Amino acid sequence: MSKIIGYPDSIGKIIHEIDWSSKAQEYVLRGDEFIQNNARDEARKAYETALTIQQDNYNAFAGLEYIEHLEKPVDKRFLWGGNDVSYTDSGKREENAFLNRKEFENRKRRLASLPRMMMLELTTKCNFSCFHCSRTYFPLKKMDLDQKVLSNLIEMVLPNMTWVTVTGFGEQTISHLYHYLMSYLVDLNVTIHFSTNTSTLSAAHIDALVKHDANVILSIDGTSRQTFETIRHGGDWQNLIRTLFLIKRIRSIRHSNSLFRITFVMMRMNIQELPDMLHLINFFHLDDLTVQDYLPCGGPEADKQTLRLDPKRGNRYMDAATELAKSLNIKVLMPKHFETNTLFDTTGIWNRIRRTRRLLPQKNRIPMRCFQPWQNPSIRSDGSVTPCCNSIRSMGSMHKTSFFEIWNGWRFRLFRFMVDTWLPPPECRLCNVIDGINAGNPGNTIAREGLLIKALYYIERKVLQCIQRFTKT
Repeated sequence: MSKIIGYPDSIGKIIHEIDWSSKAQEYVLRGDEFIQNNARDEARKAYETALTIQQDNYNAFAGLEYIEHLEKPVDKRFLWGGNDVSYTDSGKREENAFLNRKEFENRKRRLASLPRMMMLELTTKCNFSCFHCSRTYFPLKKMDLDQKVLSNLIEMVLPNMTWVTVTGFGEQTISHLYHYLMSYLVDLNVTIHFSTNTSTLSAAHIDALVKHDANVILSIDGTSRQTFETIRHGGDWQNLIRTLFLIKRIRSIRHSNSLFRITFVMMRMNIQELPDMLHLINFFHLDDLTVQDYLPCGGPEADKQTLRLDPKRGNRYMDAATELAKSLNIKVLMPKHFETNTLFDTTGIWNRIRRTRRLLPQKNRIPMRCFQPWQNPSIRSDGSVTPCCNSIRSMGSMHKTSFFEIWNGWRFRLFRFMVDTWLPPPECRLCNVIDGINAGNPGNTIAREGLLIKALYYIERKVLQCIQRFTKT
């Protein structure tokens, strides 16, 4: 197999500057068909013929790499399934999901239903140190979820789920429990959903995900080498592009119902590449794009990257990306536009108070209800249960209490009440999740608060700090 010297340093060069030969592509697709028919020698010849026609046909290189994977001994880490477990039939799951939706709509605090989904953090360890990640400024203890806690979830809780998202403050695929969990999710017939920085996605790994119809979020914040590697410290542009070509080739061969999506955190340094991200999705036949607002997290240099300091520019590129998405028929989840009449203020609390021009909050300042505390709790690697992915507020520990007791404990019931009030918990106030109370743009909600709400949050924060100091002494 010929070796690739290197990929171009931007997606624009890959798509627009390479003369993609239609004849070479015919041989690539022919190679795909040969693999489907288990004719690997013929497939290899087809891909090699494509390379004689076009020496930089990276689709053909990906096809040859996939054949190499198929001809190696089976990697046991990716042989998912085969465990002796039982699961709730789909009818009971559907009944639970229906009841759960109704209880959310009726604002119930104590629930007869179990959550429809769950977020599961296997580890806080990560092989990247991303510029925009809060763990860069507030380091977390590196730890893995206790296997006893995970086994208890597999036995008692996960059989009721339709969907489990493996995510958290770490790269979940490097946890020693990752393959163990994936194997059980396959047997439990639970949709595999997880977020990854793409670094571990080998041909064998991608093949397993495609085979089992996984729903995978690829965290990619740039369409050029410089931007990607600046934001994603530890990331490698060459490996990223190689991975994307492998995903494209393996999905073409397997014809599965897998989904590969992209999450893009928009900042001042990368917003100009947002339209190109749609071209990337279109070229690699990925499925959709979720755009997240960068959440200021305490790092003075990083916080200068918030588009709340440059709202018109942010809105302009979001509009351009929305129009391009329509023309390419790509689904995009985008935050609300930035308010342009109130700039994000980083000059200290007293200046922020002085510049607040209203006492009372605007009506309907909170754009939507959040379903997470009713439908999608998180299990953290320390065994604590939190109401959602954005909160680290513990509802209880699975090292001490069963999930069922925690789910309807007083902490969860109080949180469900608070999140629907005019003074939601502080972590909800800052939430940048698109289906959270701020519709993805907490800056807009904060800009509509008024002095009274800001003062109440300030007092609440000081009281909590005093309580924390007191409990530690």
